[in-house]
Amino acid sequence: MDGSVIASALALALAKMIFPINMASAKASAKARAKASASASANAISSIKVFCASIALLFLSSCNVTEVELIDLPENTPPQAAIYIAGNFNEWNPGDERYRMTYRPSTNSYYTMLPAGAGSIEYKFTRGDWTSVEADSCGREIANRKLNIDENSFSRVRIENWSDLNPNFCDYVTLCIEEVPPGTTDSVFIAGDFNQWDLSDEQFAFVPQG
Repeated sequence: MDGSVIASALALALAKMIFPINMASAKASAKARAKASASASANAISSIKVFCASIALLFLSSCNVTEVELIDLPENTPPQAAIYIAGNFNEWNPGDERYRMTYRPSTNSYYTMLPAGAGSIEYKFTRGDWTSVEADSCGREIANRKLNIDENSFSRVRIENWSDLNPNFCDYVTLCIEEVPPGTTDSVFIAGDFNQWDLSDEQFAFVPQG
């Protein structure tokens, strides 16, 4: 047989043996690349989910709101009176419609939601202006109420009295001086830690009884 024919036949047989191997290798390589790409995509999606969850958690944690419920009003509160809450979160606006208390019939109470992220606040209740701000049971001025919104999600409070109305109920002690030095014409006062030792506090002046 001619040597060239034999060489050609051998070359053809060798090519048939090598080609399937190369094809198999190419297929395996393509599968590996596809698997790697799918893994990378899955990792990317997982990272995005973690990021979105973190953002949502951060958003929710920074959006804590606090409900203030007013469970009791003074008996002398005018019917249908509008109740407001004013504080350092709204520049102490006594008639801010955004913070007008909403009546809740099911509990016979009033409520409002304080702004998220306000932190520590100070506030008082009014009936629309500072002449009708809340007071203690005797009608005297009270200190600002305080609340930390970041720590409290609910606050239940009551109002004892209004500064522009006569007290409904007032705990007090009556002091009576039975005798003063003859010729006393000046007013007589009592002072103590209940009025910062004010020696001329008209609220604690003695009244002659005849």
